[in-house]
Amino acid sequence: MLRPSDQLWQYTVLQLMKQQQITSTDGKGSDTTQAEIDRLERSLPRDPRDLAIERCEIPVTDATAARILDAWQMMLSSSAPSAIMGLDGELYHFALATQDRLLTGQTWSPDADTNPGRLVAIAMAMRDACTTLSAAHLSAIPGLADAIRAHLH
Repeated sequence: MLRPSDQLWQYTVLQLMKQQQITSTDGKGSDTTQAEIDRLERSLPRDPRDLAIERCEIPVTDATAARILDAWQMMLSSSAPSAIMGLDGELYHFALATQDRLLTGQTWSPDADTNPGRLVAIAMAMRDACTTLSAAHLSAIPGLADAIRAHLH
């Protein structure tokens, strides 16, 4: 698992604040936008590529690894661009490098009972297993991968 030390979204917020497309106020309604810009500039490296990257690994069985790769590849091979977004939620980006191409896709706050939601659940199970160093979190992956396969055919 790779995770930046800070949310990348903060760079977008900073830029939008500088462009006066987002403002910040305190509890009394006073403008605190410049103070927030200053705080963000102090807390973030100038270039997002300079953010520290947390790395985490946990061994998985060959069978679990094959299920993960199969589900990942099936989903990314069948994904289509979508403009579905909202005011609040989480945007998930997925990528897989194959021998001949790079497959990518994204989903915004998917329902759990959809294939994008199942792929997010697989990714979250992998994250949880890695951060807790407990393979118990991986037990849901075979069922999620099988459900993805069943709903794609």
